[in-house]
Amino acid sequence: FQAEDGIRDRSPSRGLGDVYKRQINGITEPHGKVFRKRLIKTLRQHNVKLVNNGFESLVLSATVRKISIGHSKKEITIVWTLISPNKEKIGRIKQSNLVDKIKIANNWDEISNQISLGAIDGILDLVEVYKNAKR
Repeated sequence: FQAEDGIRDRSPSRGLGDVYKRQINGITEPHGKVFRKRLIKTLRQHNVKLVNNGFESLVLSATVRKISIGHSKKEITIVWTLISPNKEKIGRIKQSNLVDKIKIANNWDEISNQISLGAIDGILDLVEVYKNAKR
């Protein structure tokens, strides 16, 4: 699926913006809502300023793929890409997780939490790369 977040460029903090309401492909709508909710919570826990306007903001895109590994496991791969306000790619990080299929069906909230916590340092590093390049 695709989920995008606006990242406020002018924020005095390492600011990421609000989650834009975009169509999510590849997972159910409820799973997409849970994923966005967990990402927002993780960003706030790391003192990231959320904004209501995507204008002049960076965009954080997450592409998630689920691939079956045997009968009982799935590999969940997330590629996070940070895009500048002028649509240039700043950087990309990739994250892979091996998960029991039953957990995907029954515990997407916790999986989304772990994905967000696992990605936050890399996301914040990409924001810093952008800020340093602007100086």
